[in-house]
Amino acid sequence: MARKYRALRSVAFLLQVLAWMSLILGVFAAGAAILAGAFRWVDIGALAGAAGGSAAGLLIGFAAGAVAFLIGALNYILFLAFSQAIFLQIDVEQNTRMTADVLRQIARGQAATSPVPADVSDLPNPPVDPATFMPPTSNAASPTITTEVPPQV
Repeated sequence: MARKYRALRSVAFLLQVLAWMSLILGVFAAGAAILAGAFRWVDIGALAGAAGGSAAGLLIGFAAGAVAFLIGALNYILFLAFSQAIFLQIDVEQNTRMTADVLRQIARGQAATSPVPADVSDLPNPPVDPATFMPPTSNAASPTITTEVPPQV
């Protein structure tokens, strides 16, 4: 069976690439912000003459790093979720199409003689031939329901 929706698959793959890139860039930006604050590579005017300028720079670097990491992580989650949603919709369409094909074969009476479509063999539970299907039986004693009315005293 030919694969459909190549453009959607490409967009979903591109979203996965963007997800990983945003996570990696978020980690690098967090590290750069922490280093910039620790080594005072960025001049913070209000902190330049303060006695505790290096500690304040480090604190601001950690805060900027945390924000950069959170933005990268949030972008990663969103891009990956959109990508997986596209793949999910493509899989649902493919499974629905295969199910419709099998049901058409059953309706035509060809289910016992026609082979199962090739794509269905990859599924964890392949379709069952309705001619040989037997529901599972339970060995446990089933409760009996009586409809007798007890005698009036």
